[in-house]
Amino acid sequence: MAPADQGDAPQRRILMCTDESELGELARQWAGRCARELGVALVTLHGNPATPAATLIPAHPADLLVLGLADSQGWVPHTAVDLVAAAPCLTVLMRPNGGYPQKPVTAAVSGDPSDEAVLAAAVDLAAICHTEVRLLHTHPLPLRHSDSPEERWAGQAVLESVLRQLLRLTPDYTPSTELVRLQAQEAVGHHCGDGLLVVGARRTPHPGLGTVTRTALHHARSPVAVARTHLASERKRTQESRVSSLS
Repeated sequence: MAPADQGDAPQRRILMCTDESELGELARQWAGRCARELGVALVTLHGNPATPAATLIPAHPADLLVLGLADSQGWVPHTAVDLVAAAPCLTVLMRPNGGYPQKPVTAAVSGDPSDEAVLAAAVDLAAICHTEVRLLHTHPLPLRHSDSPEERWAGQAVLESVLRQLLRLTPDYTPSTELVRLQAQEAVGHHCGDGLLVVGARRTPHPGLGTVTRTALHHARSPVAVARTHLASERKRTQESRVSSLS
């Protein structure tokens, strides 16, 4: 999401769905800061577990959805995960360490096509948060063999490929990178720092949230942003049309 022109502000907005929990308060602070940074409208909905996500989301289209919901035990409820799964836009779910991040935005990358959406969202969110992007890739240790330079190089090669992809998106970026020898679920649930974590969502052949994304939503220590593949494709087409119009 780039900052909006004044003429665009009424059409663009951030949707915030909260309750009276601590996560709800964090979401209100986070979404309010984003709205001020972008110069867009902020629309507030109060969380209601009885409202199906399939009804709530289409009725309130937005560029960014920020969720701050908790059950009676302080955990993220299934309602919040359903909202994330149903949302067609970039979605941020608050976690307990949900203050406005000062640490880098962490993009969890895997080397597959969904990385395009994750990178685009990470760059946009880092600009809003006035921070940097950090690339995180997991390459677990082999089960039956000792670690080897070849194994480590395979994981590092993915990071270098994703880094080149990011530099094509934003040539001036110099992100940090980290290769973690853990399963992806372990890394997103326990390894990441307190800054925003960006993960992907499946679009085809079975749209929805994968195991890694669901693990992050329930267990990550930091707020979790779920990026949508189709939004990255739309952004790429928009950039290409702007370049062609200038040539």
